This record gives sequence, C-alpha cells and structure tokens, in this order.
Amino acid sequence: MKGTHLVTNLLDNQIALTLIKSGVERGLTPFVFGLDGEHEALLHSNPDNLGQEMFLKHRSGDKRLRYVNDIHLLDSNITLNFIAAYEELSSYKQWAEQKFTNSLRIQFMEDTYLPGYHTLEFYHPQADKGRMLNKAVYITLDSY
Repeated sequence: MKGTHLVTNLLDNQIALTLIKSGVERGLTPFVFGLDGEHEALLHSNPDNLGQEMFLKHRSGDKRLRYVNDIHLLDSNITLNFIAAYEELSSYKQWAEQKFTNSLRIQFMEDTYLPGYHTLEFYHPQADKGRMLNKAVYITLDSY
C-alpha cells in the first residue's frame, strides 16, 4: 500500500486557477503539487526569489519536480505552495481568506529551512493529516 492515496481531498480547480492568477499578478508563482494521472508531480517555473531557488536546490533529486514555462493545474491538484518574504505573502493571505472563506485550508508560516522566507499553502478545507490517519485506520481495520 506504500505510496497509495486512499483518500485525496483536492483543491477546487476554479479556486486554484483564481489563486494562481492572483498570485502571478502579485509577482508570486506557486509550486503546484498533485497527481498527473496516477503519478505525484510538483510543478515549478523559474524561481521568483532566493527562497524558491533554495527550495528547489534542497529537492534537486526529487523525481516529482517538473519544470514548466507557465504554471498550470495538474489532473488532480492537492496544494498550491507560495514561498516569499512575509510582506509579500501576508496581504495575499488576507485576500484569500476573505475571498474563499470556508473553501480553503490555509497555512502561513516561517519556513524553518529557508531563513527569511515564509510559506503560504492552500489546501482543500478537509485536507488534514490527522483526519486522514483516522480514515486510514478505519479502512485498514474494516478490511479485516
């Protein structure tokens, strides 16, 4: 069962497209993580800042990384991840919270691996590893 997605809470495509468009208008390009068919993929374009460059450097051997000229959606989109300075991301986060109340799960934090940079991640509102672990245990126990 290793590497199998039992349940995947996907971002709504229209919301994800709006987030990408608004981010790009602000000079922020996300990393798009999801499934391309049955394979995990992490799309990226040219880095906007040193934080994104460092992120890519730390993951240089990750087979999921795929360079694209223009960021776009995958077949199934799990997260959008923006990396930039606090000042660049905080107003974008506030805008997204107001526009997509209850439609998104948003995490905004200082990136411990990228000093001076923050990460802003958007997920499906029910995307929660704790909730998924409970479902996985239920599925596993129910199958005996």
